Formats: sequence, structure tokens, C-alpha cells
Amino acid sequence: MMTQKGCFRSDKPYAGRWELDFRINQEDKVLDIGSGDRPFPYATHLLDMREDNPLQERYGNKVVAPDGKVFINGSAEDMSMFEDNEFDFIYTNHTIEHIEDLPKALNEISRVGKRGFVACPSYEFEVLLRPREDGHIWFISYQDDVLHIRRRKEYEYDDFLAKLMTKLYWGIKDLAYHLESHNCVGARFIWEIRFFWEDKIDFVIDESLFPNGKLMQEYCSR
Repeated sequence: MMTQKGCFRSDKPYAGRWELDFRINQEDKVLDIGSGDRPFPYATHLLDMREDNPLQERYGNKVVAPDGKVFINGSAEDMSMFEDNEFDFIYTNHTIEHIEDLPKALNEISRVGKRGFVACPSYEFEVLLRPREDGHIWFISYQDDVLHIRRRKEYEYDDFLAKLMTKLYWGIKDLAYHLESHNCVGARFIWEIRFFWEDKIDFVIDESLFPNGKLMQEYCSR
């Protein structure tokens, strides 16, 4: 079962991502996949790679493991060290779009977790604001409580367009402020997918996702 109900709070920074009602109890075992330099506050266990991460989303910061958290160096593609349903809750934020074998990772997350929360950029945002160097390799869409995924093709990276739009995004006064929902009625839901899941993550590989990608790239390169 998957739902987007209760996934946004427009009056809080980043649409209240860390302030949602996750229904986490004090005794719960909680895994943060792709914890980075700002781990999920309720996590008891962190899964990430120790190597320095140069991606823009992490601002070049190293992965950190606060005291009291169990850190596991690894990837969601192989969580064989965990038993079925070992975690009461799994949190992953802007990580799945980077994973090489995403179908395998989604199945692993469903296997080791009872329920969880996922956030990632929509494919519209990927086209407009994410160049190749950011390492986002999947287009993702949420349709009728099912995750639709497709690996990005080489011609669907338009670095010139993405970098131009990024300059506009941060350059136009107050635009980022409203889209990021920093203590205002913002619009982060336009470009960010969020959902809660229970039992498993329902997903399909959808090759029809973003069918006009090549046409758009050809037009923008004229």
C-alpha cells in the first residue's frame, strides 16, 4: 500500500519533510538509506557509502554518523546483512534516483522494511534542473499509488538547459524561497515526489515515461 496523504506541510521549511507524522515509536528500529551529512533524526541505523561525495545535493560534505547511530557502509542494492522485516520504518530522501540497479534496491527496501517514506525529484524537475554531473540516472513518476521508473537515456541529459534553469531558479528574487516552501505557502509538491508505503513499494518499469525527451533535447540544441 502506498499513499501521498500527509506528505507535505507547506508552512514549514522544505514542506516539513522532517516534521511529518511518521508514526515512529521510541522502540522502533529505523533505517535511513542514503543518510549523507544530515541523517534522519529518528533513525537508529544509517546506510550509506563512506567515500567523499562530490554531488551538489550534499554540498560536497562527507557522510556523517552521529553518536548513538549504527552506521553500515553499503548500498540499498544489497542489504543481505538484514533479515526480512528487520526495520519498523525506512526513510530515504533524494537517494533512489542515484542507484544503479533501482528495481533491485526497491525490492530490497520492501523486503527489509515494514513501512517507510520516500522522497525524490519528479522527472519534470530532472529534465529542467539536473545536469549529468549530478548523477541522477532515473526518471521517476508517481501515478495512482504506483511508482513508475525509467532509466535516463544519454540524449535526455541537457546540461546547458539544466544549468541555465538552475541559475534562474536561484537568481530570480524569492523564486526558490516559494518553491522550497520555507515558512510560506510554497510549491515543493510540484517537483518533488513523496509517499508513504507499507508492506512493499509498488513500482513498474515504464518505458513510455517522458516520451518527448528526444524531441525536447533536439529543440533545445538548435
